[in-house]
Amino acid sequence: MSDFESAVATYETTALKIRRDIINLVHNVHGGGHIGPSLSIVDILAVLYKEIIRPKDHFILSKEHGALCWYAAMYETGLLAKEHLEQFEQNGGVLPGHGKIIRFRTEGVIS
Repeated sequence: MSDFESAVATYETTALKIRRDIINLVHNVHGGGHIGPSLSIVDILAVLYKEIIRPKDHFILSKEHGALCWYAAMYETGLLAKEHLEQFEQNGGVLPGHGKIIRFRTEGVIS
């Protein structure tokens, strides 16, 4: 397998994990969350967070309805703890549905 093929396989695996996280989180929020807009940016964020974005970089998501994908991408690349991801749209949780206000700070996330 070439380096290119290996990289593509890594991105595809990451994207699959992100999609799984999105589906699971939407199910756990009893239908909350914006599944379509989140799924539409999975491949882009998988590559960005696996290859391009580094912990001190800034990322601006102007598509608020894609915030769930952003959270899942950060989780799958180690920038967000599972406990935070599981608090998506929960009372007292740190991850709101639109990503407007993130109530914690971590490397790579500006609140």
